[in-house]
Amino acid sequence: MNLEANPKISFVTKDSTKCPYQFKGSVEIFTEGKYFDTVTEWGQNAMTKLSPKAAVLVKVEEIYSIQPGPEAGKKLE
Repeated sequence: MNLEANPKISFVTKDSTKCPYQFKGSVEIFTEGKYFDTVTEWGQNAMTKLSPKAAVLVKVEEIYSIQPGPEAGKKLE
């Protein structure tokens, strides 16, 4: 896994009002235990019957607005 070599992550999503945000942080990888069991149970109940190899816990360290306009790229406090 690339996250094992470099445990940093960045991803983009939007909230319920469709405002997009970028999240940056670090990860912890679990291949057994509580987090892994929860992800495995969810995967087995999903329509695709996923068999996860690991659970990834993200510690969000920075959040940025990526809404088009003058606030684009602004770090949120």
